[in-house]
Amino acid sequence: MRRIRSILGNSRGLSLFEILIALIITGVVTMAIMRTYITQHRHYIAQEDVTNIQQNARAAIDELGKNIRMAGHGLPLGLDPIAASNTNPDTITITFQIGDCDT
Repeated sequence: MRRIRSILGNSRGLSLFEILIALIITGVVTMAIMRTYITQHRHYIAQEDVTNIQQNARAAIDELGKNIRMAGHGLPLGLDPIAASNTNPDTITITFQIGDCDT
């Protein structure tokens, strides 16, 4: 025991100032880690929203493509398979037959 005291000298423990410095450094490091985590989490949520929008757009394009390819299938002569509904160029009516149902 005397040998340890002679190595350490008159050191008896940590002072209040040393503990406060350690606490401040720990707080700064913790705040930096939390800020990084929060930023990364926001980016993850935004990317997830973009992915959902892209998946919904792909599904809508697939459905539209399928319906446009089916235009005129099984219709009697004289019916237009694709017709503009009004003056809006983005609106069309697609007519085809599936089974017993006219769509």
